[in-house]
Amino acid sequence: MKKNLLITLFLSMSLLKLNAQPGGVGDLTGNSILKLWVTSQSANVNTNNTPVDTLYDLSGANNHLIADSASVRPLLITNQLNGYPAISFNGIDQYLHDVAYDSSFYNDEATLIAVLPRQSLGTIVSIASTDVDEEFLLLSGKAYHHSFNFNYTYLDHDCNAIDTLSPYCILTGEFGKTTSDLSLYYNHVASTQLVQSNNTPIDYTQINRLIYIGNRQQFLPSEYFNSKLVELIGYNRKLTNTERDSVLNYLTNRYLLPLSCGVASSTEEVDEKSDIHMYPNPTHDLINISMTSAENRDANLIIINVLGKTIYSASMDLLAGENKVKVDCSNWAKGIYFLQVRSNDSSISETIVVE
Repeated sequence: MKKNLLITLFLSMSLLKLNAQPGGVGDLTGNSILKLWVTSQSANVNTNNTPVDTLYDLSGANNHLIADSASVRPLLITNQLNGYPAISFNGIDQYLHDVAYDSSFYNDEATLIAVLPRQSLGTIVSIASTDVDEEFLLLSGKAYHHSFNFNYTYLDHDCNAIDTLSPYCILTGEFGKTTSDLSLYYNHVASTQLVQSNNTPIDYTQINRLIYIGNRQQFLPSEYFNSKLVELIGYNRKLTNTERDSVLNYLTNRYLLPLSCGVASSTEEVDEKSDIHMYPNPTHDLINISMTSAENRDANLIIINVLGKTIYSASMDLLAGENKVKVDCSNWAKGIYFLQVRSNDSSISETIVVE
């Protein structure tokens, strides 16, 4: 009883840090589509280079991920991405897993979203029935619909080969019932590649599954995860476009990640063609946005709240020189908001505080 109380207290403190469910999609009761939400901050330790015994699930579904023994524990490494820690797997023998097969991912479709270094090798997450049957799998930057015994389809992404700017990315796999119903997103960009097939895969069915990160249930030496994981989110169905955008906006702004391949979202990382200033900031009724552009170009101005919901958007024709916009925020709730100015070849993100 004391242990359950400590876990409940830990999860409550973690949720206070993270404010709400990711992007406002699902809820934290364990009864919604959100079935897995672990972050480097939900580990049972918080000091650098310390073995992780448990990653607590913040979704409310109680899919806490544990290590079988001290020898297979990954390490918590502090200050890895925008000040946040990461869970580091050695690619040799480290992994974590759920304690039992259950109905959290019983459905014949799912969405898995991971924040991790680009071009990571090995098993990011595997959710499967006995052995590796009926498996939702993210492995080495690809999404796999794995049926049984090397019968599978998979989808790769162009960004895995060409992104050279940001060391981290958001990888999203969406798994439909049929073998060809696979989608893969690298940050906010959908893969344009064709689904590939090996042998004779079959459609998913509804069945209880078990969650592994760092390797799969069959423990192939070549498939141990040799990288770091910052956050992992799992839903028991495919997300709508609006839902996916909300979750990706939450992650993009939380970690200051790129919006697309090699295009960073921080003014310190990217946009040499534009400069942006806002005043007053903090504000309570009106924000003045001044953008200086080196050339004429189209842009979209978007303001998002901490739940990933777009509360303001406008299309703009930026002219070479200074461009000014006033945004009325008198009816906005007090808190933090994220401004994004996007054009075809760059993006800038800034933070607005409403008091």
